[in-house]
Amino acid sequence: PFSTQDHFDQLVLLRDFVQQRAAFYDNWKLCTSDTGPSTDDTFEGTKFKFLLSSCGWKQADDACGRAGGRLAVPLDEQEQAFLVERSQQLSPGYWWIGVNDIEEEGIYVDARGNPLPYDRWAKEQPDGKTSQNCAALSPTEKGDWQDKECASPFPAICRLPAN
Repeated sequence: PFSTQDHFDQLVLLRDFVQQRAAFYDNWKLCTSDTGPSTDDTFEGTKFKFLLSSCGWKQADDACGRAGGRLAVPLDEQEQAFLVERSQQLSPGYWWIGVNDIEEEGIYVDARGNPLPYDRWAKEQPDGKTSQNCAALSPTEKGDWQDKECASPFPAICRLPAN
C-alpha cells in the first residue's frame, strides 16, 4: 500500500517528532523546577526575574510563585518600556506577563484577579475570544500586549517582592 520511499519519509517524520518531543519535555522540566535559566534586574527599586525557559502561562506563573513573586504587570509607561527593552535584549519574541481573562471572558485582570493599573493593548487586541485568555508583550518596539493561547510556550517576566 506504500512505497519504500514513503516508508523512509515517514521514518524521517517520526525521528523529527521524537526530537521535538524530547526538546519539549526538557523545556517543561525547566519550567516546573527551580533550576530554569533566569536573570534578575531592577527598575526604580522594583525587582524583576526574567525566566528564559519557554513555558505556558500557568507554568510561568507557578515558576514566579516559586521565586517568591507573580507574573509581572507593567504599572505605567516607563515600566512597560523597561520590561520590553530588557526582555527583547534577552530573547526577542513574545514574553508572558500577568494579565488574563481566564475567569471572565473580556475582563482582563492580573494574576491575582485584581483590576489592571495600566494596559497597553496592541491595535485590535485583545481579539482571541475564548481561545486566547493570557497576555504577552509583543516583540514590537513598544511591546504592545496581545492575547495568546495560555498554553503557548513563551519566556516570562516575574515581579518579585521588595525586601
